[in-house]
Amino acid sequence: MKLFKDYQQWTKTKSQKDMTPYDFATNMGVGLTEASEVTNEYKKVIFHHHPFPRAKIVKEFGDMMFYMSEIANIFQIDLDELWEAIKCYTEVNMYGVETKLTDRDNLTLDELTSLNKSVADMLAVIRDRHMWSSRGLKTILANRVRVFLYSILESQKTIFHLWSISIEEVLETNIKKLNTRYPDGFSAEASIARVDTEGVDFCEMTVALVIDFLNRGKIKQSDLTND
Repeated sequence: MKLFKDYQQWTKTKSQKDMTPYDFATNMGVGLTEASEVTNEYKKVIFHHHPFPRAKIVKEFGDMMFYMSEIANIFQIDLDELWEAIKCYTEVNMYGVETKLTDRDNLTLDELTSLNKSVADMLAVIRDRHMWSSRGLKTILANRVRVFLYSILESQKTIFHLWSISIEEVLETNIKKLNTRYPDGFSAEASIARVDTEGVDFCEMTVALVIDFLNRGKIKQSDLTND
């Protein structure tokens, strides 16, 4: 069953086109650091005992899949081939270390740690301009990116298994989101408008209003400091 074949073709229709391959790969690599947002959500669930925000987690993983798909497209990597080769690991060895967390929580944190490291390492490799300087080096670069993508997918597949998330749900959620945001393909205007967003972040709105008032001279900087 091919999960990613059509998806990898679809993501090409929603991407920004006015970039060099190097800049575009960097853009996608930086976007993939949204892995930290997934990690933060799991931190709240595991340590702060928040309810599991399934919809938000699925959406964030969907965003990650989009960036991974476009990175794979740049380097002509078949994500289906990688996904099908991955097996999930559901056992964790604590080596006698005391913990009050469940095996699922510890394994989730292990996989999130690995995932974030792979994302950071892949971005560093993509940003290595020397690797783009010749065809031979680009082949080596593509092979390295392939290894990192495999590692990221491996962590995701295990997390999906642990938390009963399906890859189909993740991909479908991302497709619905970006088809709503970019019905005619990427544009800066649509990126700013974000018509798919259901609400406005209160903190972001407050900061924006304060900056606007400051720029208009309605609030003095001294008014925001304590005497």
